[in-house]
Amino acid sequence: MEPNKVQRLALLTVVALLLGGILACDFGGGAATPKPLVTPESPGTAKPRVTLESPTSGIELEVGQQVEIVGMVEDPKGVVSVDLAVDGVLYATEYSPSAGEQPQWEFVETWAANVDPGIHTLTITAWNVDKVASDPVSISATVVEGPAPEAPTATTATALPTNTPVVPQQAMPDLVVTDFSVDPASVAYGGSAEATFTIRNAGSAPAGDCHVMYIWAASGAVRGCDRYTGPLAAGSETTLSCTAGPLYASYETHILVDTGGVVAESNEDNNWAGFMVNVAAGTLPDLTIVDLSLNPWPHRGDESDVTITVANIGSTDAAAFVLGYWLSSDSWVQVMAGPISAGAEDTVILHVGPFSESYNTYAEADVQDEVAEGNEDNNRRELYVEAE
Repeated sequence: MEPNKVQRLALLTVVALLLGGILACDFGGGAATPKPLVTPESPGTAKPRVTLESPTSGIELEVGQQVEIVGMVEDPKGVVSVDLAVDGVLYATEYSPSAGEQPQWEFVETWAANVDPGIHTLTITAWNVDKVASDPVSISATVVEGPAPEAPTATTATALPTNTPVVPQQAMPDLVVTDFSVDPASVAYGGSAEATFTIRNAGSAPAGDCHVMYIWAASGAVRGCDRYTGPLAAGSETTLSCTAGPLYASYETHILVDTGGVVAESNEDNNWAGFMVNVAAGTLPDLTIVDLSLNPWPHRGDESDVTITVANIGSTDAAAFVLGYWLSSDSWVQVMAGPISAGAEDTVILHVGPFSESYNTYAEADVQDEVAEGNEDNNRRELYVEAE
């Protein structure tokens, strides 16, 4: 081959390689391959968070005017309720719309400014499933006197035609909670409290007998008692009571009036009241079974491994104790477990069986009552087994 042709061929090869490299580069004109987003995990929060959306702080209201306090609450563990306090006094409580804990939800609290003119503080506090409160979020509201009503004139007095009937307002009852307290206000660990509540018919017509439910909730357990008001004339009231306990954790307590909606009222939104009550920490251990499971799930005639986790939810350490698992009244196994420090857990795995029928199996901690506990009634957990 001639030298000039060789040189031209080499030059063309170099140019082709350069163009290929240039086309392979990304100058931003094409769609670049996105890099994967790396989002660091958010650190765990120990308490819920409240974000107020409206109104803004400094809002001005007339006496008696209503305003909606709207915001968002969130907590990965689940938010149970939201409290609205006015000048440090609990005014209303809104519960999770799913009737339990919910990681995030929007709340709407309504406040009627039936207070003296001046500056008042509205505070929102959220509570999560562990009964841990959020940082309170507050706004100020200035309440002013409303305009004086205009004096009637001859024109307004004769504004209606003489043949227009004036319909009188219908008389209706209105059941409200006028007093609600518990005694003692701060319960000792393992103690009980007497709740007293007064129901008044603030309406203009008599109310028939209606159902009242008193509820207290602590550590995920909800308990209550039922009472009845009996007939209430307009302006009359009745005082009822109920015992809550024994109590081993701070609890939420509230009253629900006319739960079945039997009484038609002029105001159906003021039939409840509630607040939180503190319980002093215990000075004893408290053993409870937090997990009871079988793996694999047994068929008829099979054996299996049962996992039992015992937690000490008390404030002092628990010594060793006997842990038992019952398949039936005549088939069980017992082993030694513990000791368990305050706030710690101990897991035991036992091989059990064979399973020959369907029945309620159960595990029980401290079978021989070797550990003096703050609560002796929460040592058992049941598991229904249907051996197929």
